[in-house]
Amino acid sequence: MRARTGQRSWPSAVALAVVAAVGLAWAGWLAAGGGLFWVGSPSMGRAAPVGSLVVTRPLPPGRPLRVGEVVVFHPGLGVPATYVHRIEAVLPVPGRPTEYRTKGDLNQLPDPWVITRSSVVGRPVAVVPAVGWLYRSATWLLLGAAVVAGLSFVLTGGPRRVVLVLGPMLLVAVPAVIDHPFVSGFLYGSGQHGRRVVARVVDTGVLPVTFTVHGGQPVRAVPGQEVVATGSVVAHRAVVPVRVAADLPWWGWLLVVSFCLLPLAVNAWLSRKAEVQPDGSVDREPDGSVDREPDGDARRGPVGDADADADEGRGRRSEVSVAVPAPIRETRTRSGQPVAARSAAGAARPGLEP
Repeated sequence: MRARTGQRSWPSAVALAVVAAVGLAWAGWLAAGGGLFWVGSPSMGRAAPVGSLVVTRPLPPGRPLRVGEVVVFHPGLGVPATYVHRIEAVLPVPGRPTEYRTKGDLNQLPDPWVITRSSVVGRPVAVVPAVGWLYRSATWLLLGAAVVAGLSFVLTGGPRRVVLVLGPMLLVAVPAVIDHPFVSGFLYGSGQHGRRVVARVVDTGVLPVTFTVHGGQPVRAVPGQEVVATGSVVAHRAVVPVRVAADLPWWGWLLVVSFCLLPLAVNAWLSRKAEVQPDGSVDREPDGSVDREPDGDARRGPVGDADADADEGRGRRSEVSVAVPAPIRETRTRSGQPVAARSAAGAARPGLEP
């Protein structure tokens, strides 16, 4: 059967186009002096939740920093990390560049360093929640998507269906297992008053959650929000467990279930089996298309001219004849030596004597 590549390859072409467009936009923004950073700490609370993508632009020349402004900076002093914190105080120093003290919104104390304007990478122009998880796994996702799209373009039949179903599942599952982006929490601090336990916790996942301390009531939090959960001391245990669970409305759980069942739906759509009608009129490809000859008739298989004439006389029987080599019969020359010669009757059909 002939493959209908024009109809089957368009999802792969769309996927490759999306990957190329994202890569070009990313490279263009970086070339223009912009920056992209993902937030890995809950210190900024709801202003920049964990997993947010921070899009920065360089500071205009000569523009001073103001108290309360959020900046992205390298603190120096041998600290390789990049921070997204708020300017808490301006510290003018005579004869030296102005210094600034920074602090995270949820931190009780300011940062243990001071920065100058040269330490600032840029100022945020957009903070996009949750997208930072994709940016963190961008290399894995882009290369994996390119491999899946390329294999689906080359392979056919069962192997192609396996790639299209398992490929996207692996692309999502591997970062989810490593980073836990959906449901997670961070314990900012805890205290004990008699047999009562108090815990400061922050939702560091993408989904709203509830925190429950042993013996206490669930407390709901949205991404980046800090809440206080209380409970009771567990006998003979030095650690009090805090349970974190997703808290979604019914339609949210419906979306989650639909997302989990999406691979099964894709597999069912791709695994439509080839169907041949009793009269041989339809021969479906794995993608549901019909392979037709230029005259519009569906192919029925290799049938000889003699078989086609016989089929017309018999009213087109449902079986398909296959041409086989003509039988070999032995003849002898006048000298008595055997010579192999093909029958002049031509090709024979299975079940008929030559």
